[in-house]
Amino acid sequence: GNRLDNAKRLNQRIGHKRPVVTVRFIDKELVVDRILDEKNRDAIGLQVGDVIKSINGEPVQKKLEWFESFIPASNKPTQLRYIAWRILRTNRDKLPVEYQRHGEDALKTAMIPCLRNAERLELLKQDDDGPAWEVKDRIGFIHVNRFDAKAESQISKELGHVDGDVI
Repeated sequence: GNRLDNAKRLNQRIGHKRPVVTVRFIDKELVVDRILDEKNRDAIGLQVGDVIKSINGEPVQKKLEWFESFIPASNKPTQLRYIAWRILRTNRDKLPVEYQRHGEDALKTAMIPCLRNAERLELLKQDDDGPAWEVKDRIGFIHVNRFDAKAESQISKELGHVDGDVI
């Protein structure tokens, strides 16, 4: 019961909805790595590779420290992955974030639509038809769940001239 109660309390505290983007930490920066809602990509305004600086008015670093204080993990990368899955959770329908685009200094604001899990899973299923990789700012993003031999030869061609891969 106890772990379940904790999870339930955490869900109430951090919210039941998730945004239509996924994020990961790269060098302590919270980076957008996927936009699930292709149809509304323009309205959302975010692009893969954007760095999120604040969430609903709270600096990402402050939120990160709060999560670090109670999310256990065997090592730092694992802990950051767990936190990245949760850091944008909310009870709001739209989550305001401030972000920075590569090569630009100015912060921009986006309102990310947020969905309950079931609706979001639908989007994830649809999104899986997309390309297995993309290249942004000389970093290659490879989506393992869409990876096959056919994709492999194209990927090696495209990623021949990037600085790093994120898988």
